[in-house]
Amino acid sequence: DVLARRDQPGTRLLPSTPETPANDAHPSLLSTGPTHDLDTASDELVAWLGDRDTAVILGRGPARAAAEMGALTIKEAVGMPIEALQTAQFRHGPLELVGPKLAAMLIATEPETAVLDMGLAKELSDAGASVFLITEATRPAGIPGLAIGPVDRLLSSAVSIVPAQLLAWKLSAL
Repeated sequence: DVLARRDQPGTRLLPSTPETPANDAHPSLLSTGPTHDLDTASDELVAWLGDRDTAVILGRGPARAAAEMGALTIKEAVGMPIEALQTAQFRHGPLELVGPKLAAMLIATEPETAVLDMGLAKELSDAGASVFLITEATRPAGIPGLAIGPVDRLLSSAVSIVPAQLLAWKLSAL
């Protein structure tokens, strides 16, 4: 079974495997397979957010669209102040916000910058922020998140927005 990957000409769809496992012991959304229910997944996201009063969604390139839409969805559905920023803009600007009161969802699906984004996620986590990392495959040990699998670059933003949508759905119901 050949996986549909964005680096193979002519492929545009998700792979036939249901998930790509994370590389650490932390559970990730969808980590238990296709029967993982939305209530459990959304509860995991609410736990990640906790009682933090500052939240951001970060992304680069096409992932920036997912960050913007995710933040807008949460703002409109819940009335929660949350901002979307370009990842490099955050590093060279509001990085001073980092600490235990910050929740950062980082979408690191761009292959050219994934290593930089995962490095930032580790730095944020080490500084006490609650980090949720969305990647194509693996992420640093100890950082919760979602591995979306090898998805065509044109579709990765649509897949990457799901955690923000689930968080908005759950928070609006609380």
